[in-house]
Amino acid sequence: MANYVCPQCNGEVSAFMPRCPHCGAELQVQELPKKRAIIVSIYLWFATVINGLLTTLYFICMFTDKGAWSAYEPMSQRVTEFVISAVTLTGFIMLLSWKRLGLIILSIVVIINTITALLNDVGPVFTIGPAAGWLLLMLMLKIKKDGVSCMNHLD
Repeated sequence: MANYVCPQCNGEVSAFMPRCPHCGAELQVQELPKKRAIIVSIYLWFATVINGLLTTLYFICMFTDKGAWSAYEPMSQRVTEFVISAVTLTGFIMLLSWKRLGLIILSIVVIINTITALLNDVGPVFTIGPAAGWLLLMLMLKIKKDGVSCMNHLD
């Protein structure tokens, strides 16, 4: 923990104390800097870039005759894929900005994707995949840097 010098008595003071223990002078409380482990940053940036590319692909596919993954996908499916991808991208961008709402958005998207996959019987990859990705994200956010996890830093 960093220590500072009191401006009035020149005594050593912790950066997180509201008052100097030596002279009682009121001090500005320092906020803990937000830090995350490099592996968490890499994961979040990778997920953001991949989702950005997918969102761009789905957006382009809305204006073509073909879908992204098959010869023909109905327009409703193309729009749905674009919206879900854009919302997922927003969630990852918010997580990069330390916003808890990003985690909530990603959780809701995973629930919707899993329910949709189960109802449409599309196979285990599309059913288990979103939940596995969400679980990996939760584990990544629990990794601690300087004794504090990313989850504790989210606003």
